[in-house]
Amino acid sequence: MSIIQNLMLDPFAFGGKVDQYNTGSNIERWHFFENIGTEIFYVQYPITVDYIVVGGGGGGGAGSGGGGGAGGFISGSSIIFNPGAYEVRVGDGGGGAIGSLTPVSGTNGSSSSILYPGGVKSIVASGGGVGGITVDGGNGGGNGGSGGGAAGAVAAGSQPPGTGTAGQGNDGGDSYDTGGNPKAGGGGGGSNAVGGAAGVSQGGNGGAGTLYTVMGVAKYYSGGGGGASQVGGDGTGGLGGGGDAHNNIDGDNGTPNTGGGGGGAGGGVGSNLSGGAGGSGIVIIKYTLY
Repeated sequence: MSIIQNLMLDPFAFGGKVDQYNTGSNIERWHFFENIGTEIFYVQYPITVDYIVVGGGGGGGAGSGGGGGAGGFISGSSIIFNPGAYEVRVGDGGGGAIGSLTPVSGTNGSSSSILYPGGVKSIVASGGGVGGITVDGGNGGGNGGSGGGAAGAVAAGSQPPGTGTAGQGNDGGDSYDTGGNPKAGGGGGGSNAVGGAAGVSQGGNGGAGTLYTVMGVAKYYSGGGGGASQVGGDGTGGLGGGGDAHNNIDGDNGTPNTGGGGGGAGGGVGSNLSGGAGGSGIVIIKYTLY
């Protein structure tokens, strides 16, 4: 269908997956952008919108891996969108770390965004920071929308967890690696809470995400991934799609379209377990029809 045909059938806006919700006093139209990559939100007449933009979550670490940080969460309300083509980008989640005698780090999540016509303004939610891996002097978490949790270090030289982006998320949790074994990784930061610090034989929990009501249903977005232990207890993912950590199987992936961080993988140095991938992001735009 051509743009002209679309505008004749729908004079408000089009793009993404469209749904409507009757509040009892108004009819709301919701546009959900869930596919990784770029789509167009085309506005025919000025509309007043609410939106959320959620970046992709970071991948979980390995060894005594830190949890992946949640993708950044940005919301806006009563914002005027004038006519034109808005580029909406949904970021992918980062890959989880690969466990081995020489573990390979995962990756940060990718950013999600809304770019105004002509590039005059952009709203960018950063991807979440990757969870740390168990290597000397390089076990720190990655920076991002929310920071990745630090992994347990092999020996000396422990690095800090990743830092979150102001207004989008929080820092990851610290690892437990003082005084030898057993080590454990910190939880990834969430958009509404810092990642939990690890303890003795206990990975840190992922930070909680942000509650947002979608078509009358309250949902959490941007939860951090749990941190993993060498042996013992593992952290749970934060509300908002964060993956759980495990020391006997691979870390859980973050939930797609939530920006949740991937769960860390444990088992210690030489473990072949891998961290979970981060969940992809999402962009949601809502306005009132009448």
